[in-house]
Amino acid sequence: MVVLSLVILYLFGIRADTAAARDSESMIAATECGLSIIPPDNNHSDPYFREIPDLLVDAFLPIPSENRRVSAVCEFALGSKVPYNDNHAARVTFSYAESDYRVRVYYWRKTKKEWKALPTEMNRLSRTAIANVPFDAAIVTVLANESPSHEGIVSWYRHKRYPSGSATNLYPTGTHLTVTNLDNGKSVDVTVTSTWTNTDDRRILDLVSTAFRKIADTRIGLINARIEWKGYENPFDEK
Repeated sequence: MVVLSLVILYLFGIRADTAAARDSESMIAATECGLSIIPPDNNHSDPYFREIPDLLVDAFLPIPSENRRVSAVCEFALGSKVPYNDNHAARVTFSYAESDYRVRVYYWRKTKKEWKALPTEMNRLSRTAIANVPFDAAIVTVLANESPSHEGIVSWYRHKRYPSGSATNLYPTGTHLTVTNLDNGKSVDVTVTSTWTNTDDRRILDLVSTAFRKIADTRIGLINARIEWKGYENPFDEK
Protein backbone atom coordinates (compact mmCIF):
# COMPACT_ATOMS: atom_id res chain seq x y z
CA MET A 1 0.00 0.00 0.00
CA VAL A 2 2.86 2.37 0.81
CA VAL A 3 4.53 1.64 -2.53
CA LEU A 4 1.23 2.12 -4.39
CA SER A 5 0.68 5.46 -2.67
CA LEU A 6 4.17 6.62 -3.64
CA VAL A 7 3.58 5.57 -7.25
CA ILE A 8 0.37 7.61 -7.38
CA LEU A 9 2.03 10.66 -5.82
CA TYR A 10 5.05 10.30 -8.11
CA LEU A 11 2.98 10.04 -11.30
CA PHE A 12 0.71 12.88 -10.20
CA GLY A 13 3.69 15.12 -9.53
CA ILE A 14 5.47 14.52 -12.86
CA ARG A 15 3.73 17.36 -14.67
CA ALA A 16 3.44 19.63 -11.64
CA ASP A 17 6.97 20.98 -11.95
CA THR A 18 7.22 20.88 -15.76
CA ALA A 19 7.23 24.64 -16.16
CA ALA A 20 9.99 25.06 -13.56
CA ALA A 21 12.12 22.54 -15.46
CA ARG A 22 12.42 24.69 -18.60
CA ASP A 23 15.09 27.28 -19.36
CA SER A 24 16.49 29.05 -22.40
CA GLU A 25 19.61 26.87 -22.70
CA SER A 26 17.80 23.51 -22.92
CA MET A 27 19.20 22.58 -19.50
CA ILE A 28 17.14 20.88 -16.78
CA ALA A 29 18.57 20.20 -13.33
CA ALA A 30 17.87 17.51 -10.73
CA THR A 31 19.41 16.71 -7.35
CA GLU A 32 22.42 14.70 -8.57
CA CYS A 33 22.02 14.74 -12.32
CA GLY A 34 21.63 17.19 -15.17
CA LEU A 35 20.34 17.01 -18.72
CA SER A 36 21.18 18.93 -21.88
CA ILE A 37 20.40 18.52 -25.57
CA ILE A 38 23.23 17.83 -28.03
CA PRO A 39 23.18 19.85 -30.22
CA PRO A 40 20.92 22.40 -28.47
CA ASP A 41 17.43 22.78 -29.92
CA ASN A 42 14.04 24.19 -29.04
CA ASN A 43 11.97 21.39 -30.52
CA HIS A 44 10.89 19.85 -27.22
CA SER A 45 7.84 20.89 -25.21
CA ASP A 46 6.76 20.16 -21.66
CA PRO A 47 10.01 18.41 -20.68
CA TYR A 48 10.55 16.95 -17.25
CA PHE A 49 13.59 15.55 -15.46
CA ARG A 50 13.26 14.27 -11.94
CA GLU A 51 14.74 11.88 -9.42
CA ILE A 52 12.91 8.60 -8.76
CA PRO A 53 12.50 7.75 -5.05
CA ASP A 54 14.66 4.87 -3.81
CA LEU A 55 11.60 2.91 -2.67
CA LEU A 56 10.29 2.83 -6.24
CA VAL A 57 13.72 1.91 -7.60
CA ASP A 58 13.96 -1.04 -5.22
CA ALA A 59 10.43 -2.19 -6.08
CA PHE A 60 10.37 -1.80 -9.88
CA LEU A 61 13.92 -1.19 -11.18
CA PRO A 62 16.10 -3.93 -9.62
CA ILE A 63 19.87 -3.51 -9.78
CA PRO A 64 21.87 -6.61 -10.86
CA SER A 65 23.70 -8.31 -7.99
CA GLU A 66 27.13 -7.68 -9.55
CA ASN A 67 26.49 -3.94 -9.69
CA ARG A 68 26.20 -1.22 -7.07
CA ARG A 69 24.19 1.91 -7.71
CA VAL A 70 26.37 4.96 -7.03
CA SER A 71 24.02 7.78 -8.05
CA ALA A 72 20.41 8.83 -8.06
CA VAL A 73 18.02 7.25 -10.57
CA CYS A 74 16.51 9.93 -12.80
CA GLU A 75 13.78 9.95 -15.41
CA PHE A 76 13.38 12.40 -18.27
CA ALA A 77 11.03 13.00 -21.19
CA LEU A 78 11.56 15.80 -23.68
CA GLY A 79 8.25 15.75 -25.53
CA SER A 80 10.16 16.27 -28.76
CA LYS A 81 8.87 15.75 -32.29
CA VAL A 82 12.43 15.46 -33.58
CA PRO A 83 13.93 11.93 -33.54
CA TYR A 84 16.86 11.33 -31.20
CA ASN A 85 19.84 9.25 -32.29
CA ASP A 86 23.64 9.12 -31.96
CA ASN A 87 23.93 12.55 -33.63
CA HIS A 88 21.08 14.18 -31.74
CA ALA A 89 20.96 13.03 -28.15
CA ALA A 90 20.05 13.87 -24.59
CA ARG A 91 23.29 14.25 -22.61
CA VAL A 92 23.05 13.26 -18.96
CA THR A 93 25.62 14.28 -16.34
CA PHE A 94 25.75 12.53 -12.97
CA SER A 95 27.61 13.03 -9.73
CA TYR A 96 28.32 9.63 -8.20
CA ALA A 97 29.57 8.13 -4.95
CA GLU A 98 33.22 7.10 -4.72
CA SER A 99 34.08 3.68 -6.15
CA ASP A 100 37.35 1.94 -7.01
CA TYR A 101 35.57 0.23 -9.88
CA ARG A 102 34.68 1.44 -13.34
CA VAL A 103 31.33 3.22 -13.44
CA ARG A 104 29.02 3.66 -16.41
CA VAL A 105 25.71 5.34 -17.12
CA TYR A 106 22.90 2.83 -17.67
CA TYR A 107 19.37 3.19 -19.00
CA TRP A 108 16.38 1.03 -18.16
CA ARG A 109 15.20 -1.17 -21.05
CA LYS A 110 11.48 -1.38 -20.37
CA THR A 111 10.84 -4.15 -22.90
CA LYS A 112 13.40 -6.51 -21.31
CA LYS A 113 13.21 -5.08 -17.78
CA GLU A 114 16.96 -4.73 -17.46
CA TRP A 115 19.68 -2.07 -17.23
CA LYS A 116 21.79 -1.46 -20.36
CA ALA A 117 25.15 0.31 -20.30
CA LEU A 118 25.85 3.41 -22.39
CA PRO A 119 29.27 4.64 -23.62
CA THR A 120 30.37 6.81 -20.71
CA GLU A 121 32.88 9.59 -20.08
CA MET A 122 34.15 9.13 -16.51
CA ASN A 123 36.09 11.67 -14.43
CA ARG A 124 37.29 10.02 -11.24
CA LEU A 125 38.65 13.24 -9.70
CA SER A 126 35.37 15.12 -9.93
CA ARG A 127 33.32 11.89 -9.68
CA THR A 128 31.18 12.72 -12.67
CA ALA A 129 29.87 10.42 -15.40
CA ILE A 130 28.50 11.71 -18.71
CA ALA A 131 26.67 9.83 -21.45
CA ASN A 132 24.60 10.61 -24.53
CA VAL A 133 21.18 8.95 -24.50
CA PRO A 134 19.78 8.51 -28.05
CA PHE A 135 16.16 8.67 -26.87
CA ASP A 136 13.71 11.45 -26.06
CA ALA A 137 12.69 9.67 -22.84
CA ALA A 138 14.54 7.31 -20.52
CA ILE A 139 15.29 6.24 -16.94
CA VAL A 140 19.01 6.56 -16.23
CA THR A 141 21.49 6.00 -13.41
CA VAL A 142 25.16 5.22 -12.71
CA LEU A 143 26.24 1.70 -11.76
CA ALA A 144 29.62 0.39 -10.65
CA ASN A 145 30.41 -3.19 -11.61
CA GLU A 146 31.94 -4.50 -8.38
CA SER A 147 32.38 -8.11 -9.41
CA PRO A 148 35.87 -9.20 -8.24
CA SER A 149 36.53 -10.95 -11.56
CA HIS A 150 35.45 -11.02 -15.19
CA GLU A 151 35.99 -13.49 -18.02
CA GLY A 152 36.10 -12.62 -21.68
CA ILE A 153 38.33 -11.79 -24.64
CA VAL A 154 41.68 -10.07 -24.07
CA SER A 155 43.75 -8.47 -26.83
CA TRP A 156 47.01 -6.47 -26.89
CA TYR A 157 48.49 -3.16 -28.04
CA ARG A 158 51.92 -1.50 -28.09
CA HIS A 159 52.92 1.10 -25.47
CA LYS A 160 56.53 1.89 -24.50
CA ARG A 161 55.82 3.99 -21.40
CA TYR A 162 53.84 1.41 -19.44
CA PRO A 163 55.17 -2.13 -20.13
CA SER A 164 52.78 -3.57 -17.54
CA GLY A 165 49.84 -1.44 -18.58
CA SER A 166 46.34 -2.33 -19.73
CA ALA A 167 43.18 -0.69 -21.01
CA THR A 168 39.61 -1.59 -20.03
CA ASN A 169 36.18 -0.10 -19.46
CA LEU A 170 35.58 -2.16 -16.30
CA TYR A 171 37.93 -0.36 -13.88
CA PRO A 172 39.37 3.16 -13.51
CA THR A 173 43.01 4.00 -14.16
CA GLY A 174 45.31 2.91 -11.35
CA THR A 175 43.53 -0.39 -10.69
CA HIS A 176 45.81 -3.42 -10.14
CA LEU A 177 44.65 -6.58 -11.93
CA THR A 178 45.77 -10.18 -12.34
CA VAL A 179 45.11 -11.51 -15.85
CA THR A 180 45.01 -15.28 -16.34
CA ASN A 181 45.03 -17.02 -19.72
CA LEU A 182 42.26 -19.62 -19.41
CA ASP A 183 43.84 -21.83 -22.08
CA ASN A 184 47.24 -22.34 -20.38
CA GLY A 185 46.80 -21.06 -16.81
CA LYS A 186 49.58 -18.43 -17.11
CA SER A 187 49.05 -15.16 -15.22
CA VAL A 188 50.44 -11.63 -15.28
CA ASP A 189 49.93 -8.66 -12.95
CA VAL A 190 49.12 -5.36 -14.66
CA THR A 191 47.83 -1.87 -13.90
CA VAL A 192 45.03 -0.09 -15.75
CA THR A 193 46.70 2.89 -17.40
CA SER A 194 43.90 3.92 -19.76
CA THR A 195 40.20 3.37 -20.31
CA TRP A 196 38.11 3.14 -23.42
CA THR A 197 34.54 3.58 -24.58
CA ASN A 198 33.92 0.00 -25.68
CA THR A 199 30.42 -1.29 -26.40
CA ASP A 200 31.59 -4.86 -27.18
CA ASP A 201 30.82 -6.81 -23.99
CA ARG A 202 32.93 -9.78 -25.18
CA ARG A 203 36.28 -7.92 -25.19
CA ILE A 204 37.04 -6.97 -21.61
CA LEU A 205 40.72 -5.88 -21.65
CA ASP A 206 43.69 -4.93 -23.81
CA LEU A 207 47.17 -5.70 -22.50
CA VAL A 208 50.37 -3.91 -23.45
CA SER A 209 52.25 -6.31 -25.74
CA THR A 210 55.07 -6.94 -23.22
CA ALA A 211 52.54 -8.10 -20.62
CA PHE A 212 50.57 -10.12 -23.18
CA ARG A 213 53.73 -12.07 -24.16
CA LYS A 214 54.03 -13.36 -20.60
CA ILE A 215 50.81 -15.34 -20.97
CA ALA A 216 50.44 -15.87 -24.75
CA ASP A 217 52.04 -15.41 -28.15
CA THR A 218 51.12 -12.03 -29.65
CA ARG A 219 50.61 -13.78 -33.00
CA ILE A 220 47.45 -15.30 -31.52
CA GLY A 221 45.98 -11.84 -31.14
CA LEU A 222 43.03 -12.74 -28.90
CA ILE A 223 42.79 -15.01 -25.87
CA ASN A 224 40.13 -16.08 -23.40
CA ALA A 225 41.14 -14.76 -20.01
CA ARG A 226 39.99 -13.97 -16.50
CA ILE A 227 40.79 -10.61 -14.90
CA GLU A 228 40.77 -10.23 -11.12
CA TRP A 229 40.72 -6.99 -9.12
CA LYS A 230 43.69 -6.66 -6.70
CA GLY A 231 43.53 -3.08 -5.48
CA TYR A 232 43.92 0.53 -6.51
CA GLU A 233 46.83 2.96 -6.77
CA ASN A 234 47.22 5.97 -9.04
CA PRO A 235 50.14 5.13 -11.38
CA PHE A 236 50.47 8.75 -12.47
CA ASP A 237 51.33 10.11 -9.00
CA GLU A 238 54.94 11.23 -8.73
CA LYS A 239 56.96 9.10 -6.35
